[in-house]
Amino acid sequence: MKPARKILIIGGSTFNKNTPQKISKALMDSKFLDEWAVIIAIHQYFKLRGFNKTDRTPINPDDFKSKIKLDFYLPEFEPQFSFIFTPGQFTVQTGCIYVLPDPGLDIPGLPVQKEYLSTSFIGDTYQLKLHVESSKKSVEEWFNNNPFDASGTKRQMTARDLGNIDDQYLHNFPLPTGANISRLKATAQDHPPERVMYRDMPCIDKLMDEVAASKSKPKIAALLLCGLYGDGANGLKAIQNIGGYTAVQFPDECCREELGIDKYKTSSIPKTALQIEPKHQVVTLESKPNYMTLFNWLCSIK
Repeated sequence: MKPARKILIIGGSTFNKNTPQKISKALMDSKFLDEWAVIIAIHQYFKLRGFNKTDRTPINPDDFKSKIKLDFYLPEFEPQFSFIFTPGQFTVQTGCIYVLPDPGLDIPGLPVQKEYLSTSFIGDTYQLKLHVESSKKSVEEWFNNNPFDASGTKRQMTARDLGNIDDQYLHNFPLPTGANISRLKATAQDHPPERVMYRDMPCIDKLMDEVAASKSKPKIAALLLCGLYGDGANGLKAIQNIGGYTAVQFPDECCREELGIDKYKTSSIPKTALQIEPKHQVVTLESKPNYMTLFNWLCSIK
C-alpha cells in the first residue's frame, strides 16, 4: 500500500440486502483498489456503542468489525479494512477500505455522549488523512452552521425538539430505525432543552465538503446509496462542482424489505441528490436494464 491520491466516498443511511458483497465484486473485478482508497460513511453501520436488542448487553466494537467484514466477504477478495474507533490521525492509503463510526448509543431515547469520536478529512499536504478526535466542539460547530440537510430534515434532535414535536412531522427528524417516539418524548423531559438526543453520524455532507475543499486536490469520486432523508446530497454536488466523479444508486431499486422500510423512504437520499443536481450518474447494483452498472462506472473513473 502507498499514500492514496484517489479517493472514493460511499455514503448512505441504509442499503439493500447483499449490497456490500456487490460492491466488493465491482471493486474486485475492476481492480479499483490497486490505485484508490474507499471511505464508507453509512449511518448506524459501524457502532462504537451498541447493545443487543434482546438482553441489552453491550456489544464490543470488534463484533461490529467482524460483521462488516462478513458483509463484504468474497472468497477471492480480501481488502484491507481500517475501522476508525480510536482518536488519532490515519493516513489514507491505496487498497484500503475505511469505515467511519457512528459514535452514538444504540438505545433509542438515550442522549449522545458528552465525549465521542468525530472524524474530519485533512488534505492540506500530499498526505491525505482522517483526523479523529474525542470531542464535541468541532462537530457541534458544523452541525450548528448546517442544521438541515438538502431534504429539509434536521440533522439532530434536542430534548426541546422531541418535547415539542407533533407526530405528523416526525418525518422531518432523523430518527433511528425502530425508535419508540413515546419513550423518546418521555426521556426528553429528563434533560435540559438543548441537550442533543440524537444526530446522524457519520455526517456524509461534512465529509464530502472537507474532501472537496482539500488543497492537495486528490482525484475524488463519490457514490450515494439508499437512505432516508437527504444527507450527502449537498456534499455530492460540492464534489461535482470541483470536477469530481459523482453517482447515485438507481432510486427505484432502493428498499429494505426485511426492516419493513418501503422504497419511497429508502430512495430519499439518491432522489434528493438528483433533485438538486440531475447530472449525477445513476448506477445500478442490481443489473437493471438501460442503467450503468457499478462495475462499469468504477472502470470509467479509473
